[in-house]
Amino acid sequence: MRPQLAELTLRSRRTASPPLNFGVRRQKTMQRLKVTITRFLTDYQPGVVECSFSDAFGNTHRFIEKVPIVSSDDLWWDSEYPREGEIACTVLESWVGGHGEPLVRVDTELPWHVESAEGETIFVVPASLVTDTS
Repeated sequence: MRPQLAELTLRSRRTASPPLNFGVRRQKTMQRLKVTITRFLTDYQPGVVECSFSDAFGNTHRFIEKVPIVSSDDLWWDSEYPREGEIACTVLESWVGGHGEPLVRVDTELPWHVESAEGETIFVVPASLVTDTS
């Protein structure tokens, strides 16, 4: 597969719309995605931690990120883990899934350019993992 076509295919898979559903709301609002901070990785200033969450399909996504991006706590090697954290994200759209569960598509690219260890920024997650920043 040609590189341009491969990138286009990958991009279209990541941003594919939910099934046709009259309940889809397209929006772009700043929110926070709940994550679990699992461990402290390095004390380089600022410290770096590993965190993760599970998407609406049961896939676990890992992030390696600076402490201030995921927590306002002063985390260190001897802090208690796992603990709650959050990643700022943009809600792209929301809808009700096939089993009646509220779902949202979020993008972690803005405002802090956060991506998963696999390089992904767009995820479909249960609405319960997303909180309002206001």
